Amino acid sequence: MSFFHQPKPRRFHHEYIYYDERRENLKKLEQNASRKLEKEGGGKERKDFQFSFAKDRKHGYSNRQSLNSVLFIMFVLLFLLLSLFFFV
Repeated sequence: MSFFHQPKPRRFHHEYIYYDERRENLKKLEQNASRKLEKEGGGKERKDFQFSFAKDRKHGYSNRQSLNSVLFIMFVLLFLLLSLFFFV
């Protein structure tokens, strides 16, 4: 170690914690694709396609509600049947 040789300071290197490079690249690709579709005139078809899935999801939700109501009725009937069996 010499007196005149000074070590160079370390460079600053900071990696972002909350930055997802892959997600940013996907967003850019989606934006470029949507722009390209709008230029070609196919933007409206894509939105109709997305809304068709939303309709199906709502329909599935009502099926789930009806299933829950059927299960509740079955549970109540089972409870009444068991209570009659044990207490009568």
